Amino acid sequence: MHVVIVMLIAFVMSAFTLLAGAADTHAEESIKSQTKTSEGNFLENQNPFSNAYTSSKPTNAKKMQTTEPPKVLAGKDQIADYQRMQELGYELLGYSSFKAGHVPPEDVLPQAQKVKAHTVLVYTEKMGGTPASVKIQNIREAKKTGQATPEQGQTYSYFASFWAKLTPPRFGAHIKVPEEGDKDHGLIVMVVIEGSPAEQAGLQKDDVLLRIGDVETNSVEALSAAVKQYAGKAVKVVYTRNRQWTEADVSLNQ
Repeated sequence: MHVVIVMLIAFVMSAFTLLAGAADTHAEESIKSQTKTSEGNFLENQNPFSNAYTSSKPTNAKKMQTTEPPKVLAGKDQIADYQRMQELGYELLGYSSFKAGHVPPEDVLPQAQKVKAHTVLVYTEKMGGTPASVKIQNIREAKKTGQATPEQGQTYSYFASFWAKLTPPRFGAHIKVPEEGDKDHGLIVMVVIEGSPAEQAGLQKDDVLLRIGDVETNSVEALSAAVKQYAGKAVKVVYTRNRQWTEADVSLNQ
């Protein structure tokens, strides 16, 4: 099934096993969050993070504006990190996946600034010996840039995910898009954003959202209409967990 708002589970599984992370990757040690005024160790057309970049499908979600430089963090577990970043209110802008010799993680900054990412998670995995074709390319790039040849005989697999912080949502839940044959009379919750009205209502992953106010949330369109109708208002939210009916009063964000 596809997740509403973040419509890229399809390519998630293609690049690695896309994203994730321990309980709070957002708070992991920063590799180098300071902005580099240069293009890093590569010219723009030679930077593998830029050349390998794939954009996610754009959404209408509004991004926060900031003058702070992008944060570059070390990712841990890609699947868990993906879930955690959504819970923290981030949207995936795109990703870069490639194999190369030694590439400093801070070289991701030029691409992060270009796509206006607030946070980048970088994953590096040591692989076997460097193939001859990669060795030759590394030597050529080293000569062009005037740098020392990267570590000989070693190849790394790199994956970087680029994230934008969203403005506070009106409701704050990502849901599965119902498919034909689904038996649930409601929408299954996949992600609840921290600090959102959805979290305040007590919603958790795998709950089934039945109603917001007088609107039965049996489709994505119905959920969107309900959130728009009750924006900035106090409303009753109805959902089930393990078939147990729950009601909660909450105020949606404007």
